[in-house]
Amino acid sequence: MNLDERFAVWLRKTYASTGCGNNLWISTDGGSTWTRANSPVPSGGGIQHLIFAPGESMLYAGTTHGLYRTWNGAQSWEQAAGALGSATVHALAIVTTTGRMIVYASTAGGIVTTTTGLMHGPVTVGETALNPGVYRYTTRVGGLQASEISGPTTGFVQQAYTFTTTVIPLAAALPVTYTWQATGLSPVTHISGLSDTVVFT
Repeated sequence: MNLDERFAVWLRKTYASTGCGNNLWISTDGGSTWTRANSPVPSGGGIQHLIFAPGESMLYAGTTHGLYRTWNGAQSWEQAAGALGSATVHALAIVTTTGRMIVYASTAGGIVTTTTGLMHGPVTVGETALNPGVYRYTTRVGGLQASEISGPTTGFVQQAYTFTTTVIPLAAALPVTYTWQATGLSPVTHISGLSDTVVFT
């Protein structure tokens, strides 16, 4: 396995996996310091390949427990549907076309269980046989998404708090309309650029 396949860079954030265990790390200073990130695989699993979707902050991970993706900086992960969501994925490549994003995932195949992702003997109830090869996972491209929303998660009544977000993809047409909603408060709508800030009291 090429070590470079376990690194992915988006803007000033670098994501890296050691490939051993479920270790995933993020650096925001060019690799001088690292912070452990939320890994998509359980203890004992491993990340085989990390890759960003072209021009977007969507990060895909090929792991020993399937194909995953995150659009919020590894705060949460979404598992691919079907057998590809549980099979060991060794390498990834991404191609974008009009309205679609195609993720190519290579696997050695075997018997896949949706709960463990392990590959072993004959197929039994609840398992799927998966041939070795390269598989295609297609998803739609389109619409804007908010990336990470920065701001406090708790606070005090009658005190002002600032929240900021950025939309993806960064090639989105401007201007962008933002609608902010805080529990118990009226919605706030802004027309802005690729990022926006709101203050709630």
